Amino acid sequence: MLMKKTNALRWLDLHNINYTTISYQYNSNDLNVLHIAKQNNLDASTLYKTLALQGTHSICLAVINAQERLSLKKIASLMQQKKVEMIPAAHLLNKIGYQRGACSPVGIKKTCKVYISTEAKKLESICVNAGKRGLLMQIKVADLLRACSGQWADICL
Repeated sequence: MLMKKTNALRWLDLHNINYTTISYQYNSNDLNVLHIAKQNNLDASTLYKTLALQGTHSICLAVINAQERLSLKKIASLMQQKKVEMIPAAHLLNKIGYQRGACSPVGIKKTCKVYISTEAKKLESICVNAGKRGLLMQIKVADLLRACSGQWADICL
């Protein structure tokens, strides 16, 4: 059965960027990264999540290791905002084009800054959401940085 391509995967294909897809059983009540890693024989340190944030006048995405916690204070400073907050789940689809549990740093609806945790520099490739619940894409870190016009940032607690 052929998988329907997501915006993220279509964008990578269009720009000839290599990736591998990994399917997993999505459960909104259990998003435990260790479970996903074990289920797919992956190292949990390579699983990254994409968080969507908004300030007064702008939005951004933060890509951090799934076991880490984001520093809102550091993101606010990068965005030159006094305060930032997570975009409510009900507004994600409208603001970035993805729903909760399916946010990808690639193929988003609107142009925005993408900050990738400096921790990812240590890895050759990472797994991020491919734009659909239950679907990851494994991609070289350098290719992801280029694909989303990301910038390295110290953004975790």
